Amino acid sequence: MNELQKPNPCLHIPLIDISLCFSFIKPIHITRFGEVAHLESVCWLEIRGNVRNAIFRPGVYMVSLRIMLCDKRRFQSFPVKLRLSTSHGQNSECERFLQRQDQPARGTEASQRSVGGEWMELDVGEFSVETEMLLSVEFSLMGTEGYLWKSGLVVDCMKIHVSTTI
Repeated sequence: MNELQKPNPCLHIPLIDISLCFSFIKPIHITRFGEVAHLESVCWLEIRGNVRNAIFRPGVYMVSLRIMLCDKRRFQSFPVKLRLSTSHGQNSECERFLQRQDQPARGTEASQRSVGGEWMELDVGEFSVETEMLLSVEFSLMGTEGYLWKSGLVVDCMKIHVSTTI
C-alpha cells in the first residue's frame, strides 16, 4: 500500500535531483527530510518534478511545494510560472508572486500559506481522479521573466494531498 492509498493520503517527496545551481544544506529549520535545496544564484530558475505510476484513489488532489524565502527582494519584481500535468491529460498553469510571510499579499498569493516558522506551501495546482487509477504527475516552477538574478529560495519537498474526496 502506497501513501496515497491510506485513509488520509498525503505524499511528501524530497527534491534530490534538482540542478547544479542549488546547494544541498543541512537545514537550520525543521524539514521533512535531512536536507533542503538552497538556490545559490541563477538568472533562469526552473524546478521540475514528477511522480511516476502511483495509484490514486478517487478525489481532488493538490500538488504543493514546501518553500522558504531567505531573500525577500529577489522574488518581488516578477512572478513565477507554475505548471501541472497528469498522464491522463489534466493540465494547469498559473503565475504567482512569491512573498515572505512578513510581507503584504500581492496579486494571487492566496495559494501560498504558512506551515510553521518561515516555511510556506506554494500550491502548484489541482487534479482530479474519478475512479482508482494508475497515474503520473509532473510539475514545474519557472522564473525567467526579466532575466533578473534569483537567489534565496529554499525548497524542502513536493507534497501531494487530497483536497476534496469524491
